[in-house]
Amino acid sequence: IESEQNGAKRAKIEKVSCRHLLVKHKDSRRPKSWKSDSGITRSKQDAIELILKFRKEILGETVDENENENENGSKDTNGNESDKDKKEDKLKAKFKELASKESDCNSYKRGGDLGSFGKGRMQKPFEIAAFALSIGQLSEPVQTDSGVHLILRYA
Repeated sequence: IESEQNGAKRAKIEKVSCRHLLVKHKDSRRPKSWKSDSGITRSKQDAIELILKFRKEILGETVDENENENENGSKDTNGNESDKDKKEDKLKAKFKELASKESDCNSYKRGGDLGSFGKGRMQKPFEIAAFALSIGQLSEPVQTDSGVHLILRYA
């Protein structure tokens, strides 16, 4: 029974480590960015479109010749584990590069790295999305009071 309890404790995720890319809009709680002296004037819809463009750019960098989409839209991979690692490394590198140039958050200095955090530390939509991701997975756009985010979980 004791080993079952230990296993259950291990299965519960206490903390995650993520990078994020934030695109603010005029209705963000602090519509300012390190990239500009003037305030942010883009609409929420423009921010979403920009995040979707960045997501496509990040994922486009990781497309592999061994991947084929099947009829339900998921990808089949014929590569081995080292191909998967190379793909994840490319995704991380592209994410870090884009976050360093494009994120409206001060974490741009660290390639969007937020480090490790537990529940209750981030805005609820961000927390829910971050804890739902698998390691190495890139989120869909996540909207919070700060703006629109892409999240990449790395641990």
